Amino acid sequence: MNMSATAEKARHEVEHLVSLLPAPKKNVGKQERNVSLATGALLAGLGLKRGSLLGLLLAAAGGLIAYRGLTGYCGLYDKLGVNTNREGECCR
Repeated sequence: MNMSATAEKARHEVEHLVSLLPAPKKNVGKQERNVSLATGALLAGLGLKRGSLLGLLLAAAGGLIAYRGLTGYCGLYDKLGVNTNREGECCR
């Protein structure tokens, strides 16, 4: 299995796990979600590759950003009253 197929399979598995969680309101737009997912995955991969405490922190931050992209929910946006999700733009 090539790296792209492995990444795609992992993405589907994570999406399935996220679908089991209660769905928070979506306050992050589609384009921003895509960027968050890609950036989070990159940071998580780089962090795991480092294999140090700093790498673990980087991987954790990447995981949080990727979760934001998968769910479309940002806790900070919620606290600040920000919503970049246009009505009907994205849903699970």
